[in-house]
Amino acid sequence: MFQSHFIRIKKIRSTADSIVFHKVARTLNSGRLNWIEPIWMDIEKVFDLKVNPFLTGGNCARWIAVDMLTGNPIGRIAAFASPDSPSVAPFTDPSLSVTEMKGGVGFFESVDRLEVAQALFGAAEAWLREQRVQTALGPINPGEKDSFWGLLIEGFEHAPSYRKSSNPPYYRNLFEQLGYQVDYFQYTFARSLEEGVPAELAERIKPVLANPRYEFRKLGSDSAEDLRTFATEAREIYNAAWTKIPGFKPLSEEQIQNMLGKMKPILDTDLLWRAYDRGKPCGFLIFLPEINSLLKDFKGKLGWFQKIRLFFRLKFNPPKRAIGVVFGILPRYQGNGLAHALVSHAGEQIRSTRNYREFELNWVGSFNPRMIALVESFGAIRNKTFATFRKELTS
Repeated sequence: MFQSHFIRIKKIRSTADSIVFHKVARTLNSGRLNWIEPIWMDIEKVFDLKVNPFLTGGNCARWIAVDMLTGNPIGRIAAFASPDSPSVAPFTDPSLSVTEMKGGVGFFESVDRLEVAQALFGAAEAWLREQRVQTALGPINPGEKDSFWGLLIEGFEHAPSYRKSSNPPYYRNLFEQLGYQVDYFQYTFARSLEEGVPAELAERIKPVLANPRYEFRKLGSDSAEDLRTFATEAREIYNAAWTKIPGFKPLSEEQIQNMLGKMKPILDTDLLWRAYDRGKPCGFLIFLPEINSLLKDFKGKLGWFQKIRLFFRLKFNPPKRAIGVVFGILPRYQGNGLAHALVSHAGEQIRSTRNYREFELNWVGSFNPRMIALVESFGAIRNKTFATFRKELTS
């Protein structure tokens, strides 16, 4: 337990403490117009050593800050540490020593007072040093980068997508005052489906769409066999396509199967597409319905009652926005227009047969100029920017 300037830092040790941990976010953000409370169960799974495979061989801890004068919670933070191993990869950094523990901080919330942030980060960084972590990234989670990763620094006027970060603007100042520097940015792009493909791009991809060697297929059904086939093909393409991206770790068969398994309750088979060259898979994309707008009144809960409500909302009042989850094209097809053709064909088919009117592509890293160029070529507009920060803990 840490204590400083009438601030008490309390480590989370019980279910009651965990409830307070979640309610801190509600208290500090409920006044923000576009804020949607994250599902508590999604966050709790992050800290469950038995459920989260990315914590294998590692550990995590959480704290809340309490104002000793009022007794009110005024902040929270979490820290994670894990060895660099094939099964624990997404929040590691290849530039770091393979002998040290990897880790960072996340789920930070605080009132706009530097001393509160100092007390919270002080507790988290002391714990990280005890775990032999030398370099902290944040805000992150010990899992896939597409969830609760990065600090929102631009685009506060837009509502957050499901399992995406959302925070007040002053958080960046707190991070930087505490010695954290931007390591890289992640961008979110949005594009209306009401508009056609830009004329110049349409001319470029016309020969690809007309070439009989290429075929574009949607998933078609969510049967176990079709999902297994899609997962196998997507994994092979993804691992080949992203191998040169900094921090990349290949997806295992188990990981991609688990990923699609988690998506299945909200899966729309019209949003999963593959490209084939003479019958061999060479590209894929996965979009999901953006369900966060349907969860706004759930107040962080997703029990059986909320799941029933969500089911009927998806069926009778589905969202008009789809979120890009993952995309990949085999390296030898990159630059020949196939990637653009796949996105264009899938978008046109979805627009003509479904209710979706906008696409949003999440987590495009600043270190991936080729992907940025691809999405911008469709006229997509950058609507949110997130930052992943870094701090050396050895000093």
